Amino acid sequence: MNQSRTMRWTLRAGLGTLMAAFVSAAGPAPMAAAAELWADRATLASGSQLVIDVRDGSLNNGADIWLWGFHGDRNQNWLLNPRPGAPYTWEIKAAHSKRCLDVEGVSTLEFARVQQWDCNGWNNQAWQPEVVRNDSWGQPIYRLRAFHSGLCLDAPTDISPWGAKLRQVRCNGGLGQEWTLNHPLSNPATSRVMDVSGASTARNAAVWLWNFEAGRNQYWYQSPTGAGSTVQLKVLHSRKCLDTEWGSQTIGAKLIQWDCGNSRSQLWQFEVTRWDSYRMAVYRIRSEGTSLCVSVTPQPDSLGARLRLDTCNGNTAQEWRN
Repeated sequence: MNQSRTMRWTLRAGLGTLMAAFVSAAGPAPMAAAAELWADRATLASGSQLVIDVRDGSLNNGADIWLWGFHGDRNQNWLLNPRPGAPYTWEIKAAHSKRCLDVEGVSTLEFARVQQWDCNGWNNQAWQPEVVRNDSWGQPIYRLRAFHSGLCLDAPTDISPWGAKLRQVRCNGGLGQEWTLNHPLSNPATSRVMDVSGASTARNAAVWLWNFEAGRNQYWYQSPTGAGSTVQLKVLHSRKCLDTEWGSQTIGAKLIQWDCGNSRSQLWQFEVTRWDSYRMAVYRIRSEGTSLCVSVTPQPDSLGARLRLDTCNGNTAQEWRN
């Protein structure tokens, strides 16, 4: 990709509606080249389906930032906040430590290390997302440009991606600079996520537990219904809602995706069951108006286990992180 080309885009909160248009600029994009961003909390995944992770869950300044397999803990969960006075860039903060993605030493040099550091508002902690292309579902894939240097967040591609330490490198259009924002619902006991089987867009497609693959069939967002804390759960790839077979709200009812509508079986409540080691909530997902919760069907290997309704009982098969 020509390095003199940057992108101008409009990004809107809520469902993350995005419209991208290309403009030419020399070097880093000027302040006027981007619209305001939205606040978000997301998992940041690479093209290798590994995620940006604070090494070993460290709480310390200077901890490595690297790629690692998804497990859903809070050192892989990032708070993206528009910066005061510069709302076209994000401060990217680790949920577990509340420290920021930082270019070491405010360096403007290529290959400078990226680390975790106290959030301080400096421009080496400012990251400007630029849409480089859309995936097969029409959703954006970003590169993240360091505002102080004009260089891009990069994972080396000449070594094993597992444990590859992040750095800033000249923006080059390579796969090591491509990132997606993801919102999986993960089960802490298995480190697996709620998934629409086969990425099907069909009515009645099964919802089960699967390995994290950064697919849009694993990207769930809560849509308020206007009835207190009750929400619909919509999956991004198909825009369908989490539902049960035949709209059943009885024990054993299997979960599916279905066209969003007014069915009571599409209404869910997130209820805190405990607080994890980082004082962040772990939830159960209860079918509205019942004492039944989304539960993983017991089987020797949880991969491909169907999700169903069962009596809310507080066990790990009913725990979810978002």
